[in-house]
Amino acid sequence: MIRARLVLLFAAIVAAVPAFAQTPPTAPANNIDDRVRQQARILTEREREEAMLTGDTDIVLTRRTRLFSVNGSIDVSGTSNAFLSPTGRVSDAFGQANVSLGFGTRLGGKVDVFASVGVLGVRYFQFKALDYNALTGLVGARTNFGRLAVTATYQPSIVLTRDFGRRQLTSHRLKLSASLPFRIRNLTIEPVIAAERTLSSPSDYRAWSGTAGVTFSAPLSQTAPLLAYVSAQYERRSFDGYFPDLVGVRRLDDGWSAGAGVVWRPRQWGEVRASYSFQRVYSTSDVNGYFAHSGTLGISASLKF
Repeated sequence: MIRARLVLLFAAIVAAVPAFAQTPPTAPANNIDDRVRQQARILTEREREEAMLTGDTDIVLTRRTRLFSVNGSIDVSGTSNAFLSPTGRVSDAFGQANVSLGFGTRLGGKVDVFASVGVLGVRYFQFKALDYNALTGLVGARTNFGRLAVTATYQPSIVLTRDFGRRQLTSHRLKLSASLPFRIRNLTIEPVIAAERTLSSPSDYRAWSGTAGVTFSAPLSQTAPLLAYVSAQYERRSFDGYFPDLVGVRRLDDGWSAGAGVVWRPRQWGEVRASYSFQRVYSTSDVNGYFAHSGTLGISASLKF
């Protein structure tokens, strides 16, 4: 029954993408930074889901008995706003595949350290100009002060064209976050706050950001490894200087997002996910405010050794 429902959801996602030709809107660099951040969030949620399924409610899960891991995932998503445009909203579907190598251990019984390097490929069904590849990295540490978990991460990425022939964006994201998960019966509630500094080349995407959010999660079965979650988040982003000659104003974004999903983990090393999310961004820049609905169906595997 679970598999049948996931197949039906996948069919609905793909069916939601119109088959007729649509005219793409015009936006600075096709909003490459926003799209990469949006799709990278899918990978972050996957780590959160694994943590919730195993009882560790922090975003990053490391095991002292397994230093290294090989991770892979494939996702298919449908979106109502492929270009993240304020006016020329066109729908599309895209697939993404990710392969990474990870490392994690605990130092002194108190601090978890972790790192990974990976390759991400994103391919759109209709608008091939949006396709890209990314070389990604992550280095971070986490510790607990009682129930409060504090995490610091550094995430470099290089975004390349479909054929790897041209660099579109290089970014360096430094992030400090704190979460305070607690339980009410079977319901886990995890409020999170974070601050982030993004450095980039080209420099138009350099920004400061702050986020606050909360996730509610609960098992759906006492016998099957099935989890449901609902989340909401607010983000404020202040750009140093976003395409000043084109936009003409200082860019400040206020973003609201909400989502819900189901995670099924039939094996310790693999899982199936289905999710829905909504995003609404208000911006002082006329070409950067947008809203979008999206749905995702994905599978992933992680081998630890």
